[in-house]
Amino acid sequence: MSRFRQVLLVLVCLSAPATASANDGGWIEWLEKWSGPKLMGIGSQIHLLCLDAEGHPVNCERWWGLVREKVDFEKIKHEIDFRFGFYWMYGSRFSDVDDERSVKAWRLMGMYHYHALPWLELGLGAGLMPIFGEGFDGFTRGVITPMSLKIAPFGGGIQKGVTLQTETSYIFGDVTGADLGNTATKYGTGGEWNVSFAVGYDLRRK
Repeated sequence: MSRFRQVLLVLVCLSAPATASANDGGWIEWLEKWSGPKLMGIGSQIHLLCLDAEGHPVNCERWWGLVREKVDFEKIKHEIDFRFGFYWMYGSRFSDVDDERSVKAWRLMGMYHYHALPWLELGLGAGLMPIFGEGFDGFTRGVITPMSLKIAPFGGGIQKGVTLQTETSYIFGDVTGADLGNTATKYGTGGEWNVSFAVGYDLRRK
């Protein structure tokens, strides 16, 4: 992806809501190195459980319209979330054949994050990626994320909720041009590693 597109996506995220949840916030993400169609998307997550350093449950959710204590990131050490995202294609499906028919995908994952510092999270997770679009039957691939790094670089003001995230994931299974509805392309890949980048806003940090 060109640097111009990366900067544009950051600006879009910071200037408009990317949230799909009323209790957390959201993120906008682009999958930088999937060798097939290039995807970008939006999503959010539901916080299922947070624990402190001693393993005691602590509040990790902030709901609109309900009175709840402020989320204390100084206390949270372990966090388990359900993540969901929706992605769509930009550009052509393949590098060797002009095919601009849409490709879309969901990403549904269980994630664990260790809060090393109040502004730094290290994580891993696993889940499924249903893929569908014009001209082909949908299919699903498994995905694991052995490395996730998230930071909240700003300490105060409205920008306090801004988060930056990068992840390395492995998408399982063969994917060919025929799977994506095109027999003219030479595209084909087995399972492969993917690097993604995301900019988000965590309403809990407000």
